[in-house]
Amino acid sequence: MLAEARAQYAIFIRDQLDKYFQQRQAAADYVADAAKKVADAVEGVIKGVADTALATVAALGVVLLAAATNEKLRGTFFTVTLALYAVYVFVQAAYRLLSASDSVRLLREEANTRLQAYTLRLSADVLDSLRESLKARWAQFARWRNATVLLYVILAAAVIALAILGPRATPLNPATNPTPMRVAPTSTSIPVPSAIPTVATP
Repeated sequence: MLAEARAQYAIFIRDQLDKYFQQRQAAADYVADAAKKVADAVEGVIKGVADTALATVAALGVVLLAAATNEKLRGTFFTVTLALYAVYVFVQAAYRLLSASDSVRLLREEANTRLQAYTLRLSADVLDSLRESLKARWAQFARWRNATVLLYVILAAAVIALAILGPRATPLNPATNPTPMRVAPTSTSIPVPSAIPTVATP
């Protein structure tokens, strides 16, 4: 009887250990998956600003070349074109960063909820270790997001500065375009005789 009880107890303990390690592995797999999603978000943010920087350099080169070869594209047209491009950079940056930040925020809330569900199944040390690994990922995303914001601001500022200081239309030079001389009008009036001779009547 005692041997059977010991055997049942051993089976029970083994089952509990198996469940514990299964729960621990499931939590670790979820944290690894969440960390990968954060890493993908960081990579997407970096790729976005890199693509925007390359596109900006190409666009500025095309605009400067066009302004150098065609005087009509200088001045107001040049300034308005670059100002619109600066607005495009700002809108694109806002869309990408807000989208990535919102996705990471939702992932963080979901991770906190999932780990909270393991509180009664896993030890506090295991959960703290998993939370620390995710905490490092949240901090990584925040650093790269702030750096990306700074880079977008620098790009937009460079475009605006070039729009203000860029090539202008060449004004007319008085030395090469002298004012035409005015010619005094000549008199075309017909002289009137001082006296009209009278004719005697018979």
